[in-house]
Amino acid sequence: MLGYSYDLAEWIEARDTLAGLLQKDAKNAKETTVRSYLACCAEAMSGISPPPNLAVSVEEFYRLYGMEEAGPG
Repeated sequence: MLGYSYDLAEWIEARDTLAGLLQKDAKNAKETTVRSYLACCAEAMSGISPPPNLAVSVEEFYRLYGMEEAGPG
């Protein structure tokens, strides 16, 4: 996560966004899975300058693709 242009506050906001989406869908994911998902979203946005809001990107990715690794909460 250190290799991306997002600061700590943006990572926290994105994690909170993903946690809220998972909770809304009654799903749960391991912390390592959450971090991997966030890093994947950041990687996908890394070619855009300036990078878009990470939390918004996480929400868009979740709505489009879901999160396979998440199970029933």
